[in-house]
Amino acid sequence: MPDLLTDLTPRRGFIARAAAVGAALGAAMHGRPAGAQQPVAVAGRPRDAAPAPRPVSSDWDVSWVDRLTAPHRQVFDAPEAMDGVALHQLRAWLQGYEDVYGAAGKEANAVLVVRHFAIPLVMNDALWDRYQLGQKMAAFTADKQPVKDPATGEPARRHPYLNANVKQGDKHASMYVAMWPDSGVDSLLRRQGVTVLACNLALQFIANTVVAPQDGVSNDEALSRLKAGLLPGVIVQPSGIFAVSRAEEAGCRYIYSA
Repeated sequence: MPDLLTDLTPRRGFIARAAAVGAALGAAMHGRPAGAQQPVAVAGRPRDAAPAPRPVSSDWDVSWVDRLTAPHRQVFDAPEAMDGVALHQLRAWLQGYEDVYGAAGKEANAVLVVRHFAIPLVMNDALWDRYQLGQKMAAFTADKQPVKDPATGEPARRHPYLNANVKQGDKHASMYVAMWPDSGVDSLLRRQGVTVLACNLALQFIANTVVAPQDGVSNDEALSRLKAGLLPGVIVQPSGIFAVSRAEEAGCRYIYSA
């Protein structure tokens, strides 16, 4: 199956380091330390002025950015389901700040960006059942095995990463969900300070390759059906890449959850 989605890679660190080295060399050549460089004036704008605000398209909800006001902010980039590891990382991050600093709610903001092949994480039970997502996700897992139902071990026809679908003693539940009573996507969506974002490109990929052929509808109608079945509280963004970048611009530190 063709990979239509974009992926973040650790190259950002290399590029940043290379840029820093280049800046230092340039400063040395001009006889001043890098930190002493003066801001460059832009035509029509005074030095050091903030960029002029741009209008926001009504097609996309970015109001979540304004809610990122806590002193501790983290974005979790989840391109793969990985048995729910991103959910565990987010929950463990919140717990760490609560244990050490007593930080919770307004003092700690977590943003989960679900993109690429992790996109079924934001879909409800009806979509998991109708489109047999547990079986179809086998194409995108490292071991090429279906995602299992927590209780039966069969390919999941319900969302296996919701606390509502995991009971004590379920032998096939994700260990990352089972170890916390509230690390399922449903629980995190209800938690103060947590934002869950979904990649529209990944949704369109599933719409085009799974929903449209099965239902015999247009790609646009298929996408509408997927969006109608997202978990309550999930916010769709133009792409996962945009969502991660916007969260970082809003002060979030970055974790690659894979």
